[in-house]
Amino acid sequence: MLVEWCSVLLQVLAGIPDLWQDWGMKVVKAQAQLLERCCGAGLKEGRIHSALVTTRRAIRNIAKSELKDTAIIEIITALTAKAAAPTAGNAPLLGVIAGVCDRLAAMRSTLCEQASNYYTFYNREIIGSRSIVAPHIADGLHDFFISSVASAESVTSEIIPAFEKALLRAPEVVLNGVLAPFVKSLPHTFDLSIILRDRLLKALLSNIKSTNSAVREGALNAFRAIALRCAEQQVVTGVAEELLKTLKDTKAADQRTSYAELLAALPPSDAMVQKVLPGVIVIAGKEPNEVALGAQLYVIGAHLNFAFSHDQVVDANVTKAFVAGLADKKSTVRRKWAAQCGLIAWNMADEAISETSSLSFFENILEKLNASCDEVLSNPVAAAQSGSVASAYVLYAIGSTRFKNVKSEKINAIIKKANLSNHVLGSDAKPSFLVNHRVYTKLTDEEDIVWLIRALGVAVVELSNEKTSATFGVSWAQAIIYLITSSSVPPSARQAASNMLQSAWKSDPNSVGTYIVDGLWSWLKSLDLEEKDTPATTGRADVSRLHLVLNTLCATAPATARKDHGGTSGRDSSKDKTEMRQLLTSLVVLCRQPLMARVRWLDLCLQSGLDPRTIVLDNPQTFIDEVVKRTSVSFDNQF
Repeated sequence: MLVEWCSVLLQVLAGIPDLWQDWGMKVVKAQAQLLERCCGAGLKEGRIHSALVTTRRAIRNIAKSELKDTAIIEIITALTAKAAAPTAGNAPLLGVIAGVCDRLAAMRSTLCEQASNYYTFYNREIIGSRSIVAPHIADGLHDFFISSVASAESVTSEIIPAFEKALLRAPEVVLNGVLAPFVKSLPHTFDLSIILRDRLLKALLSNIKSTNSAVREGALNAFRAIALRCAEQQVVTGVAEELLKTLKDTKAADQRTSYAELLAALPPSDAMVQKVLPGVIVIAGKEPNEVALGAQLYVIGAHLNFAFSHDQVVDANVTKAFVAGLADKKSTVRRKWAAQCGLIAWNMADEAISETSSLSFFENILEKLNASCDEVLSNPVAAAQSGSVASAYVLYAIGSTRFKNVKSEKINAIIKKANLSNHVLGSDAKPSFLVNHRVYTKLTDEEDIVWLIRALGVAVVELSNEKTSATFGVSWAQAIIYLITSSSVPPSARQAASNMLQSAWKSDPNSVGTYIVDGLWSWLKSLDLEEKDTPATTGRADVSRLHLVLNTLCATAPATARKDHGGTSGRDSSKDKTEMRQLLTSLVVLCRQPLMARVRWLDLCLQSGLDPRTIVLDNPQTFIDEVVKRTSVSFDNQF
């Protein structure tokens, strides 16, 4: 509100020169303070946008008034002037002024004249700050740096030297919230390759060795931001070679991890594949640290994906390294190589996976991956404890999707020999390695859990198979319930499980909806009877989170019609609405408060875009039958 009032006052004062002389700069300084507080107060994006719009309107009226150049120069001079106390908070208003002046052709020359004041202010108040700079202040001059006034030459000569000095004087300030926002503020046409190589690389590598974790993380983030703006391949390859040399010579595992992450930030190219990939593969083959190995394998995977997408022939040593990694004595090492093999195939474009180079690579890799799966199938529980169960998840996920239709007799024979589809379904004598709660509740590594989620997503096709038992369907559902509700599953993995469930419901709503509902009923009964050795009691699942499973299913509302509430959708079909009605009907008893907390049936109906009254009146007998079914003695005995 105060920002808007100050904007109105500035517009009035701009039309009366005498009043502007007495009150103009006082209101401008108040506007600068209010805008900075508004941008940094954690308000909603809409409120901040509204404050910026009203401020731009005031500056635009001043620029078009009789005062014109005189007032704008006076404002910029006052806001960029050195004071007894830091004035970095003026940055948001200075950015607004730069944006307005750049858009007005008549004011562009004035902004050009004041560019030196902007550079001086930024170097002194932002880069030279003695404390951590708030994000909204560090990004305050975004409109100035993307304007026509700030050229690549001027930025290089005026700003980069200040960053070089600051990286030596106070790296914890510059690297944590100044350098990365500055790079992101620059136009995408700016190529920072030479600046990185000649001016910043040495300082960034020095800070990677810092004992301060905040400085190390800041250096990584800054490097990633700069790497995205590097387009000159020859220079980038030179930077990569220097990083590779440093990686080879480094003894500390955490520093090897950081240098590998720096290499991963550089954009792949033909030259990078030829020079970086062979060097990293040798280092990874001897890497004893699991975390560092994961970072190095990520670099290898990125460059292999690039090579396969361009049908480049990969060095034979790369294939040999993968084969050796999959046969390593340590199960944790085998798991890392298996996961990276799967990630390469999972992320590869459809056309690239059928290229000669990629097929040749995977023909050798999948054979070894299949051999490692034998250990999993013989004893899934022990494999879960050692981490090697991930190799079975990987082979099932990529074998059933990415290599389903490839024209390679060898790969097809490997997939057929593995016969993982039957092992997934399991039997009374041999439980499924995929939906066995004694297996997936023992997973602790996030990468393993993500591959479990992918494999469960692939297994959706089995739910509608006539040979699939109801036991498998309920077990499949309870595995997903565990992944969404368990406190031992990382938040990002829980979100991935929710996204997978949404996709699964859209692909087969009848089977998925039925099994999820039955799985929830079975889950609640296990908790109520305090049964042992069940998914509900074995894992650290939080019963208060069960509502998230239902919210996930009903969050598919955008794919359904919203005619009941006057909305529109791209898939407005009666089939979509029928499937959602069937699901909601099956939830009417389950959503009662004594059974499940933090969820109401009426809210789920509205969230799905359907009128609860219409659901009941369209087919009242089905609704009554559902209530009777879920409250009968026979149903209680069934579950």
